[in-house]
Amino acid sequence: MTHQDSIAAIIFHLLKLSDKSLESFKKGNPFDKLLRSYSEFNSCGEPLYKNKRCAKHYQFSEKAWEEYMSKKSVKMLYAEHVVPLSIIKRNILIRKFNTLNSIKKYLKENNYVVMITKREQKIIDKKFKSKLPRNRVTRLEYFNIKTSDNTKHNSLKCIK
Repeated sequence: MTHQDSIAAIIFHLLKLSDKSLESFKKGNPFDKLLRSYSEFNSCGEPLYKNKRCAKHYQFSEKAWEEYMSKKSVKMLYAEHVVPLSIIKRNILIRKFNTLNSIKKYLKENNYVVMITKREQKIIDKKFKSKLPRNRVTRLEYFNIKTSDNTKHNSLKCIK
């Protein structure tokens, strides 16, 4: 079982709790941390966030890739969830997924990270910190932040 499969299974079981128990779990931010964990590790459970390993797993914006290649460090970059976690959380709680596979599919399609520069992050957050543009494009597309061709095939899959 991959790290992402484990997170999806935990969410699936959480959604089966009583409304009162689920409401208690939503207080604070344990649900947010669980969702964040989905993309902070590759499928083998190796940490990616703020780790050079992320260059083999996350996609990068063109500018972030240039910065990474010049400094060989991700410390000055920002891991941007393409769909804000608040939206992912709300959708999971509203949709009442019936199967584990439906949760896995939703998370795979929506809970992923692109490394961007701090400047790009400020531009996005100024207008769309926790929401999406209305015209059905991602926040990155809205601001014409392009993904580097060098990372477009990266994924959370384990690399041996």
